[in-house]
Amino acid sequence: MHLAAAQRVDPDNNAGELVVQIPPDAAHLVAEGRSLRISIEFSLEQPQGGVHFVVPNCEGTLAERGAHMYTYSYENSSRLWFPCVDSFAEPCTWKLEFTVDDSMTAVSCGDLVEVVYTPDMRRKTFHYVLNTPACAPNIALAVG
Repeated sequence: MHLAAAQRVDPDNNAGELVVQIPPDAAHLVAEGRSLRISIEFSLEQPQGGVHFVVPNCEGTLAERGAHMYTYSYENSSRLWFPCVDSFAEPCTWKLEFTVDDSMTAVSCGDLVEVVYTPDMRRKTFHYVLNTPACAPNIALAVG
């Protein structure tokens, strides 16, 4: 299953590539070899790999049932759960945001800088910042 999922997002097979167009007014930054900050907003539905969900089949809320999820660092699996350069050779800094049900907690890499509830108070967003450059395969997430 992992191989099939990885092949669906393999850039060597013309699959799953994210193309970022550099605006003309930022082209000089690239020419000067300076850093660019890129932000990509996305949501993930029905992941095919890289993430494992555990939802016990019993009574109660998700938290009462011990439901949880976690990412696993299998070869080339980072690209299966978030847009990234899935390579150990491309470290960068990260700002990570995870929105979960209000009874859950999201734990990830970096420093937790804030937790913000959605306006309806049913979910909360955990904001993490990782200022030490790290490559995508070293980014992890656990929710429970």
